[in-house]
Amino acid sequence: MDRQNIGVYIRCPRCGSFCVSGVNFCAFCGAPIKKPESKAKRVFLTLLQCLGYIAFFFAVQFTVELVAMVIIAVQSGISSGGAFLSEEYLYSAYGRWSWLSGTVSAVICVVCYALFFKVRKKSFARQIELRPLHPASFGGLAVCGMGGQFAAVILITILYSLFPVLAENSVGEQLESMMQSPYPVLDFMHIAVFTPIVEEVLFRGIVYNKMKKVMPVSAAIVVSGLVFGAAHMNIEQFMYAAPLGILMAAALEKYGSILAPVAVHFAFNGANYLIGLIEFSNDYWYTVMTVAGTGLLLLGIAIIFFTEKANGRASAGKRKLTLDETL
Repeated sequence: MDRQNIGVYIRCPRCGSFCVSGVNFCAFCGAPIKKPESKAKRVFLTLLQCLGYIAFFFAVQFTVELVAMVIIAVQSGISSGGAFLSEEYLYSAYGRWSWLSGTVSAVICVVCYALFFKVRKKSFARQIELRPLHPASFGGLAVCGMGGQFAAVILITILYSLFPVLAENSVGEQLESMMQSPYPVLDFMHIAVFTPIVEEVLFRGIVYNKMKKVMPVSAAIVVSGLVFGAAHMNIEQFMYAAPLGILMAAALEKYGSILAPVAVHFAFNGANYLIGLIEFSNDYWYTVMTVAGTGLLLLGIAIIFFTEKANGRASAGKRKLTLDETL
């Protein structure tokens, strides 16, 4: 039930008094009374607001990458004596510094989001649910994320078999061609640490938490997951990013801490990067690892989502229930 509306009365936003529904001004303090918005309008405005946050994220990424490409082009042009530089060469040169570009854009986004909430006099930490998470829970979620990477491999393999054209234009190969940095540790930090942090702050901390205020939690989990998958802007990544987004939103909802989906995302991206460094002698061991990893995913889901809640959010709920029962 909307706490602002009780029966035919509306609560005054200034003094808190109840006024008859339909009046334009509070009878006690004279403050203007706004008519409650329809649910459909609230959902639409929330989705529009979320799209604004996502658009800012992509704008920052595009701007930082553009600046990096210009710097690389100028430096390469000077060193080559003004010779013509092909697009392939520029992307190859950019791959050596993509870790720095990605890290800078991630830091800029998080800082700007925090400043935006500060300007609006709202708690950024509360919005994204920045709370401690038990190490055991973090580890269990990481195992789940690692298993999710192997499950994604199976899903992509099936997708390639059904649609060979995707295999011919694999997004994964295009991304790997850009990750040619001579600094593997920095590459790993960019892919497995900074990228999960900024994406979880945006898609779970902001987008999901705003959506669940205007729609049922289950619907918000699914919609935010689909938005996360669509943000990758290709079918191949959407097929595994959408389920992963749903899983991470569910993790945030259960544990009440942004560190929960960060743990899943960290392990997923980290496993993806490390697997790419392994050279398998034959397909047998690759198949064994894939099946075992998928088993880890299922085991992690069973342990995490089918066990009793033992976090602050659950405890707070119990305390609230007890208080309500005593009133």
